[in-house]
Amino acid sequence: MARQGKRKNAIDVACGRGAPIVARPLIILSGEAIAPVFVAIFEDITMAVVGDFTTILADTQDTEVLGQDFTSAPGDFNTEGSHAPGSAYISFMVQGLTTNSANVFVNDKHAGALLPNDGHWTTQTVTLKGSLLDNGDNVLRVSHVAGDPFLIRSVICHFKQDVN
Repeated sequence: MARQGKRKNAIDVACGRGAPIVARPLIILSGEAIAPVFVAIFEDITMAVVGDFTTILADTQDTEVLGQDFTSAPGDFNTEGSHAPGSAYISFMVQGLTTNSANVFVNDKHAGALLPNDGHWTTQTVTLKGSLLDNGDNVLRVSHVAGDPFLIRSVICHFKQDVN
């Protein structure tokens, strides 16, 4: 269906789309009241987003970062089929990082940092551009903090995946 005139619908503007839409009434029964609600239906938009994840360190693999950087083993960080223009994030369980931040690198590019905590296990997330991920094997490196040993575990990378 074509849009009437050249007036843009608020949903078109909010979504940044010029797709034709149709507003259809929908009656909702709520207690004793009957309220008409208009539902926008996008007629020609197809958008599939698929995500995947890879476990770099399991929750049973407490790994101490002391005196040298932690570096993932070959094959432990594979993001085959990742969607480069998308985004990704890596979640970590961290314990004992108390004085300074520990830098996080993906494929030798700075991705973010793990922040000091109170010594208990905490979950921290580093968000990154999908373009930092290689379509295949990657290397995760977490820098050590001099004089402040800490543990990491449950390290998981979530990423968007191409749909072909």
